[in-house]
Amino acid sequence: MRILSPATSANLGPGFDCFGVAWQCYNEMEWLPGGEGLRIEGCPLPYCGPDNLAYAAYRAVLQAAGL
Repeated sequence: MRILSPATSANLGPGFDCFGVAWQCYNEMEWLPGGEGLRIEGCPLPYCGPDNLAYAAYRAVLQAAGL
């Protein structure tokens, strides 16, 4: 599963939200089946654990779907 979500510029201040649409910046996540445990790549080491928010959201969706 591959997820693209628009990156935000909301923290830059008023007026920057309009520019954020034109920047075409995205956060990209890809979930691949198989293997054992969790492996997160492409972000700093402190964010590669099971407390990663993207991973926690993924687990919540699977649990809600009964998987």
